[in-house]
Amino acid sequence: MVAAHVVSNNLSLYVGYSNDAFPSTGASTTLQVTTNSYRILMDAFTKLYLKSTVRNIPIRRVGLSANSVQDECFEQYSFFVDPEVMEKDRMITQSVNQIKARYGKNA
Repeated sequence: MVAAHVVSNNLSLYVGYSNDAFPSTGASTTLQVTTNSYRILMDAFTKLYLKSTVRNIPIRRVGLSANSVQDECFEQYSFFVDPEVMEKDRMITQSVNQIKARYGKNA
């Protein structure tokens, strides 16, 4: 999302299980902030996964989606997250994206 200069505040997760042993599950959540921060998005997806997934059945498919995608100029900050940390995360993600663009996606 950083490379595309977009942000989102709504995330969805879909989990399909092996051999139709259990019906598919899914969940969605709305974040308090509109962001593309890896740290915030990964935390939200992890909570969704833990909330909606049956752990003792093999998983065959996982789908992640960011909904309500907007241009980066609509990004919002939170009182609970330091803007300097968010900017540092953005710089790190941009650096990783530049390395991958130069040396390949597995760099």
